[in-house]
Amino acid sequence: MPRVAFITTVYGRSNVGGATFVDQLRRAVEAGSIDLTFFSDDISAESAAYERKVVIPRLLRRLPGGFVLRGFYLRRAVLRDHNHRPFDVIWHNNVLTSFTVGRRESAVPVVGMINDYSNAQAVSPLALRRMLGWYRAMIRYFWRIIERRSTLQRGMVVVNSNFLRRELSDRYDIPGHKLHVLYKAVALSDAPRVESPLHVDPLRVLFSKRDYARGGLEDLFRAAAKLSCRVRISVAGPEPVHFERIRSLATSAGYTGELCLLGSLDHERMLEQFAVNDLLCIPSRSEALGIAFMEALAAGLPAIGTNVGGIPEVLDDGRAGWLATPYDIDDIAKQIRSVCEDAALRERKRRHGLDHVQRFSTDAMVVRFNELANVAMRR
Repeated sequence: MPRVAFITTVYGRSNVGGATFVDQLRRAVEAGSIDLTFFSDDISAESAAYERKVVIPRLLRRLPGGFVLRGFYLRRAVLRDHNHRPFDVIWHNNVLTSFTVGRRESAVPVVGMINDYSNAQAVSPLALRRMLGWYRAMIRYFWRIIERRSTLQRGMVVVNSNFLRRELSDRYDIPGHKLHVLYKAVALSDAPRVESPLHVDPLRVLFSKRDYARGGLEDLFRAAAKLSCRVRISVAGPEPVHFERIRSLATSAGYTGELCLLGSLDHERMLEQFAVNDLLCIPSRSEALGIAFMEALAAGLPAIGTNVGGIPEVLDDGRAGWLATPYDIDDIAKQIRSVCEDAALRERKRRHGLDHVQRFSTDAMVVRFNELANVAMRR
């Protein structure tokens, strides 16, 4: 079993998307399924033998480019451990933190991960200004330059969907053999089972996406305004600082139904929302994979996404859920009506989803992680 140094800037914050993946790896370490040591500045204290807390100057954590500079401190901490007991692979949870390694590969194989294609899309600030606004589009353009250089320096890059593999190969001109897929996973045993019929008075719709603009929340409001039944929309992910803006979006979209702003939820509270809502609808405008859809399938909750990015992979091209056209308000509303009106179709998709989601289990992810670590060692 390869001995892996795992570098991550996210570790203890359970309400951050990447922390779920780290937590699953931590459980696998405790179960003896992988041999991995975590290096992170997000560790509050070293409470286990596999944890290494890395102290980074506070100023660097706040600088716009500090994310890359943090990689220098993280890698230096890895090398100190490596001198005492060598690692077989150094694995970066985000390829950006591997930027400081340089073009010359070290004696230890270095693996970098890319978990979305927000940066790759930013071919120019104009490409994303409609979705993100000028400031965030400029930041993404800057990160695209750094991410592309970091990716080209690595001998092996791991991505979380076949869609992202194709996208990065085209946009960054990376040979296909350097890109490998590792699906993020869901803990199938944790998912509640949703067996109750729909409540159409009101219809309870759950939206879950921290970046609500990219998640198409405005499009959901406009689609819900076209429905004849009463609707209650619960929004999970965005912090309270965005609540006023979200309420304004709902008003301008013509949505007059009940609106519940839940804020950022940890994993357990998110699973509770699956049990009290009728369907998940995230009409994303951009998405590399879609963990929320996996969790919905595992719970048997009807899931509506869009035909973009890695969402069709998760929803099995619509066989495990419903796919709408992004930005198409009428089509989004049509898919919501389909969920409500066709009980037989809803049951078929629910059963297929419970089977399909098995490929995204944590056991499958751990096996694949070890396979890729071995591939990196051979290279």
